[in-house]
Amino acid sequence: MDIGAPVINREILKSESNKIRQAKLNRINITLTKKKEINESYKAMCELISDDALLVGFCRCVHWEFGELTTEEAIYALRQEILVLLTDKVFGNRSVEIIFRVLLSEINRCSQETDASLRSVDKTDLQKLLDLTDAEIQERIDPKFIRLIGIELEEIKDRIKNVELVQENHEAALKNLKPRILESTDLSLVPYLINVDNVFGWQNEIKEVFDLIADKKFISIHNFGGVGKTTFAKKFLAQYRDHYNNVIWLNVENSVSESIVLNTPLQKNLHINLSKETTVIEQFNMILNELDKTGENNLIILDIQKNHDQKFSEINRILSLRNWKKIVLTRSNLKNLNPYLLPNLNYESAYNLFKLHCSKEFDETLFREFLEFIEYNTLTIELVSKTIENSYDLTLEFIYDALKTQNLNSNLLKIDIDLNDEENRVVAIFDFILQSFSIENLENKEKYFLQYLALLPPSDIVIEDLILICGREFYDGNKLSYLNSINALEKKGLLQYENNCIFRGC
Repeated sequence: MDIGAPVINREILKSESNKIRQAKLNRINITLTKKKEINESYKAMCELISDDALLVGFCRCVHWEFGELTTEEAIYALRQEILVLLTDKVFGNRSVEIIFRVLLSEINRCSQETDASLRSVDKTDLQKLLDLTDAEIQERIDPKFIRLIGIELEEIKDRIKNVELVQENHEAALKNLKPRILESTDLSLVPYLINVDNVFGWQNEIKEVFDLIADKKFISIHNFGGVGKTTFAKKFLAQYRDHYNNVIWLNVENSVSESIVLNTPLQKNLHINLSKETTVIEQFNMILNELDKTGENNLIILDIQKNHDQKFSEINRILSLRNWKKIVLTRSNLKNLNPYLLPNLNYESAYNLFKLHCSKEFDETLFREFLEFIEYNTLTIELVSKTIENSYDLTLEFIYDALKTQNLNSNLLKIDIDLNDEENRVVAIFDFILQSFSIENLENKEKYFLQYLALLPPSDIVIEDLILICGREFYDGNKLSYLNSINALEKKGLLQYENNCIFRGC
């Protein structure tokens, strides 16, 4: 309190005293005599504090430092500290509440002594109290004083708080024991199509994939980059989402385990708190164990976006989930995972896709040649059509010629186009193709083999003929080396190998 401001302090004391007076007057069945006594006591108090010298002296004796705490919070914190101190063994394991009451009663008794030297409780007095029996200590407690300062009320409040805390702990425990029932929930962010009518083709294939999943429980949809595997899966969901209970969509950039562990919406929907002290694999297994308890007839889609090697042990852990159907989108032909080769668009669908993004006229014969050259690659069709639309003088003929002569880095083609993907990226055609068909994770021998294939005509290649190009005397050595490179590149989705033939994807 500011001892230089007696007027302010006087008003505070009067206000607090009046609150106490009103509380007493509002008691039920209070007599008129008692009411008169209460009012007279209040008036006497007001007269007493009208003396500035007395008021300043009183305020000097008050040294409370609450900091940022309210008065109520500070008093509660102080009381809790005292109660902790009273648990010390020097108090003989006596009831903390009993010791607290008797000490307050003794302090109050001493404060009434006429001799100022006796108005304190020292170590000797405390020891005398502790030497008393429990019954004798109970007799030394002043019940009127205890009720006056509200100790019993505070104890009741503490007991209520303890009961509430026990109830909260019980509720939390019961919540953990009770199985969570998740129904018709997207446990992760799912990239639904805004307009399914703008996705052309694959109607028969979507029905075929639905039937295959129902039968085999999992399927790996594969083809080269840019064919439209992700778009196909989005169209599949647009048609069949309601046939599944819960759905998860995971974009896998580095590993399956990381894509699951780092998926915040998935963790929140599963009510999982992962410890930072555990490894990624341990966290991965914890989430999968939780998924294994989740409902029936769920669907998980793994969109493997890069062509580097994946840990198949992690994919197999996903496939082991009992109540989940699984779709794996990949450039690789995963021969042990029910592979399904997604076909390229037919001419009608490719034409509709091109016209969706490009309103300019073009020669249809030239367009057919262009489609044959790019092997009906969905991504290339979209990029080229948007580039032409966003320019004022570029033509299909010009871009087709740039593709054939590998001159896509021309300044004329550095036109920004919107991809309308989840990240709303704006790119130029050459830059995006470089990103999409990156070979940065290839070993040197795999890069050399791809460069070797690039020198050959664009038609499909018979492996036997490829090995014999260098002569029969090198046949055995080349056969082993070529087959190892072919198998490695097929796993990474850069070529397809079937019936002794190679089909190139980039």
